[in-house]
Amino acid sequence: MNINLLQIVNRMNLLSDDFVPEGLKTICNREGDIVYVPPMVWDSFNAMIHEGVFYSQYLDLTSGYRSYQRQQELFSESVREIGEEETLKRVAFPGASEHQLGLGIDISNFSSDGKMRDDEDRFKWVHENCARFGFIIRYKKEYQAITGVMDEPWHLRYVGEVAPKIESLGLPLEEIVRRQLV
Repeated sequence: MNINLLQIVNRMNLLSDDFVPEGLKTICNREGDIVYVPPMVWDSFNAMIHEGVFYSQYLDLTSGYRSYQRQQELFSESVREIGEEETLKRVAFPGASEHQLGLGIDISNFSSDGKMRDDEDRFKWVHENCARFGFIIRYKKEYQAITGVMDEPWHLRYVGEVAPKIESLGLPLEEIVRRQLV
């Protein structure tokens, strides 16, 4: 695979407009949407989905790989709707999205009756267990000054086997990489 699992992607470390990860897998989620992710990301998330059921966690993949062009569309649409200042707080600039890298995913959690959960604790189990599956919670409120991204409890980043160590350090990925802690 052509991806460094610890690669930083943000406004200071942009991906080229033609970057596409190799070997994307096509997934149809529970809403019928098509989502693309690298196989190792899907395999790990799928394992989390299956374990989550035992804890009444009904997880779904809502977003995976997103092209530079699609990110540009989302960014432009948001600027038209809420203005550039607010968009810069909420939407990744084209080339600055982990979705384009293929390692950033957005998830949802449903109740047993199939309705999307919106309660405050909907991602508690995921946050407590995601590192065992190779994921970190990428954008936490306390990391915002470093990441430049608001709290996104639904966004996970695949980093592989170093996830438990990263989570235990309690630092954003930028600091982990800068300090070479893994």
